[in-house]
Amino acid sequence: MNPEKKVILLVEDDAVTCLAGKVMLERNGYSVMTAISGAKAIEIALNNKIDLILMDIDLGGEIDGNKAAQEILSKKNLPVLFLTAHVEREMVEKVRQVTRYGYALKNTGEFVLLSSIEMVFELFEAHERTRESEENYRSLVEDINDVIFSMNENGIFTYVSPRVERFTDYKPEEVIGRSFHDFVAADNL
Repeated sequence: MNPEKKVILLVEDDAVTCLAGKVMLERNGYSVMTAISGAKAIEIALNNKIDLILMDIDLGGEIDGNKAAQEILSKKNLPVLFLTAHVEREMVEKVRQVTRYGYALKNTGEFVLLSSIEMVFELFEAHERTRESEENYRSLVEDINDVIFSMNENGIFTYVSPRVERFTDYKPEEVIGRSFHDFVAADNL
């Protein structure tokens, strides 16, 4: 059984570079959609099933790769691997504010780009598994009929389940950050 091909949105404003990238990615087993502007990238990403975005940072026009990625990520959870010829610290910092999935230099070779893509998929899948596990755990803890809590080594509450309101006059946010002794002393008065 062949797994479904991963779909990559390649965003590159240079038509020749875009076509060459598309051909190379398809030759390596990916399904590729392309966009030559930030606006088109947003439209395609929001209206199609995309597994990864390869985003050029310098797209020209009103919407650069950074802005396009921010817009897409505000509506969809996708990994974005930025592609650029820039190596300046400012460019890396600008991208870092958008996503932590990666930054690849153009023209470093097919092997490096394909390896970067594989690493991004692995990292994204690990993040998704962690997020799902945390959601399941939180749902379990918050739906149970007992009060669940955690404290640090100093007796300060770091988590209290919403059920605390059922048994006390406190909301979770009124308990978190306070000491266990605050509540023991209050009960003894």
